[in-house]
Amino acid sequence: MVPVRTSLCCAVAAAMIAVTSPAMASGKSIAGSWQGNGNVTNKDGGKYKVTCKVSIKPEASKKHFVSGSCSNSEGTAAAQGYVTRSKPGRYYGQLNGMVASVIGKVSIRSWGNRMSVVIRSATGRAVVSLRRTGN
Repeated sequence: MVPVRTSLCCAVAAAMIAVTSPAMASGKSIAGSWQGNGNVTNKDGGKYKVTCKVSIKPEASKKHFVSGSCSNSEGTAAAQGYVTRSKPGRYYGQLNGMVASVIGKVSIRSWGNRMSVVIRSATGRAVVSLRRTGN
């Protein structure tokens, strides 16, 4: 059985990555605050709904630092990492869990002030939808 905290890390990573691409597709900076919700599915079949908050800061023209957390009734997990834009509205990268050093591969699709994030790790998969909350 995969621990809930590990699943939350996967979701956090997904949320953080999700945050990094929507603005680019619309011409806006993706830097800022984001929030949303999604679902985490463990390798053992367990499913969890999560709520996530993410912060993004530009590092270079195509690279952004993301940090955030996701929570549910079982607890909260945080993650951070970098994503790189591969083409407008698309980002890829890896995130590291702050508690359960989970590394997840992330793919993001963005449009306007919204984005869809999918993250996969050895422990499961997370799908999170985010919306811009700040500028």
